[in-house]
Amino acid sequence: TSEGVVGWNRVADYQHRPAEMESWSLVDFLQYTTVRKLTVMQLLKRDTHANVESEVTHGDINGQQTASHRAAQSNDGSFANSVRHGARFFRFTNGHPMRKSHAVFMPVENNHRYVLNFVGPMLPRKDYGNREEHCRAMLTFFNPIGWRTGRELKSCEETWGEAFDRTQFHQRHLRMMRNINVLYECQDERDNYS
Repeated sequence: TSEGVVGWNRVADYQHRPAEMESWSLVDFLQYTTVRKLTVMQLLKRDTHANVESEVTHGDINGQQTASHRAAQSNDGSFANSVRHGARFFRFTNGHPMRKSHAVFMPVENNHRYVLNFVGPMLPRKDYGNREEHCRAMLTFFNPIGWRTGRELKSCEETWGEAFDRTQFHQRHLRMMRNINVLYECQDERDNYS
């Protein structure tokens, strides 16, 4: 950026995500968007969706709703907020270090979704270890109404487990949580028989 080198962090991108993506979960944001530097023409537009009147549901780009977004909506409604018709990129909210030079892009191609590869330590397990850690991780990734700070995930008076239990997750997210656990079970079996 013009201010120097800025560390790139997808969680910071999520916290300062565009208002059109307010109620997206972290997982949805990571799967359906990418961040790129704006071209000179895009920078001149400043706010690409300011002059567009009609709104359409998430995934409906140029009047064509992608099959993956249509499936996600019909199964669980996890994309509650709408984005503007014909838009290809959206500006970060104030406070993002690259707001002036970068934007959040939604690919126009049908069925485009990034496959997340969790690198680093294992995610806390549902069936083993500290339940509070597991609930905190799942709420962070899959909270269906989105969050910008950790304080939005639970109240000070409740535990992570209580917040997790009261949350109505989307079916697609529940399936992903189960699949994470199945992966760990398979790794356990592999280790037991090797």
